[in-house]
Amino acid sequence: MHPLEPLEENRDSSPSAQDIHGGHRGDVPRRVGRHRLRGAGGASGDEIVLGALGPYTGTFSSTYGAVPSVLDAWVETVNGAGGIGGKRVRIVTKDIGASPGAAPTAVRELIERDHVIAIVANQDPGVSAWAPYAASKGVPVLSAVTETDSYLNPGNFNAQGSAFAVAYGLGEQAKALGGTLGVVYCAEQPSCAQQAQLMQLFVKAQGVEVPVATKVPASTADFTAYCQQMKDAGVRTVFNSLSNELAERMNDSCAQQGLTAKQIISGALTNLTWKTDPVYDGSVVLDPVAPFFATGVPGVKKYRDALSKYAPSMIGTEQDNSVALRAWASMQVFGTAAATVEGPVTSASLRDAIYGLKGQTLDGIVPPIAFEKGKATFSRCYFRWSPYGEFKALDDGKPVCVDPAKLDPLVEPVLASLR
Repeated sequence: MHPLEPLEENRDSSPSAQDIHGGHRGDVPRRVGRHRLRGAGGASGDEIVLGALGPYTGTFSSTYGAVPSVLDAWVETVNGAGGIGGKRVRIVTKDIGASPGAAPTAVRELIERDHVIAIVANQDPGVSAWAPYAASKGVPVLSAVTETDSYLNPGNFNAQGSAFAVAYGLGEQAKALGGTLGVVYCAEQPSCAQQAQLMQLFVKAQGVEVPVATKVPASTADFTAYCQQMKDAGVRTVFNSLSNELAERMNDSCAQQGLTAKQIISGALTNLTWKTDPVYDGSVVLDPVAPFFATGVPGVKKYRDALSKYAPSMIGTEQDNSVALRAWASMQVFGTAAATVEGPVTSASLRDAIYGLKGQTLDGIVPPIAFEKGKATFSRCYFRWSPYGEFKALDDGKPVCVDPAKLDPLVEPVLASLR
């Protein structure tokens, strides 16, 4: 991997990445939360500047589109309570759309122009393309994605349940629901294929057959061939990682064609029709964070209260989903760690404070945090919930944790192949 070149300071905007608040990079004043802040990005003695990025528009807008509002709600909540160490928090949010190639430029701008002390709520699945650059600048990355790339760099802190734990949980659920699994994934993002390969590897190791694994373009209008393929193969369960809208259309089409397979679903794809659509009767949702609606979990209750106050328009929409809570959880990692720092909150002091969070769950939002200095770590836990009839947390809203003796032998060769 070639090192990223420094930005040219006389450039006013980036053609590949866009600031959510206030349009392109050159536009001022920029809206942050409900505040307007003038001038170019950068830290001052009165504020802590953070950066975030994700595919908020484009193919996955139905999944990620409300994340900037969630980040604003977190900033409003914290600043309304006096900030952190008496300093206000400001966040600069970069939209990378459906183009993974936009992320490296966005990250360079955040670090070199906006002078952020950390990248938070990172939802770029291709983080490995720019994580070494962020590490070279000493800027910690707090990820909110489950792609395997996010577990390769010791400077990348991912507090949620891991892709590995979710993949293992998929095998467990597939065995319980029928034993034969079909995997359907998006055609547009390389990370979708990577996730599908991981799922197949783990479930096959648990004795589950995967006769069908196929990618589906977002432009697909007729799902007959895909549905018939799974029906002919005797698929009893399906893991579908398409966008919300596409997954809904495909699942309904396959049901009309007589496919009776149970759905094992990612919480990122939340759709309100799950409650009433018989296709989802008996299905199970797997999540790297606590069920986003489960107010019996103290951390989720705080999150829902913040949404009610600062982002009420997203409540009850398809964008009110697990992805949004993952972004909030990342912010909570930052806030909880930063609050323990004595003196200025810098990239270095924040990193040290994050290592001190080991064992915490952020009031139940994430599994016990397992960060270790100098090591790329991952969680061995995931959460489950039921979608049909009403959204209902399983396991009392607590994580299911996989025995390391069963999980780690599957994970180690995967990580080795990615390094």
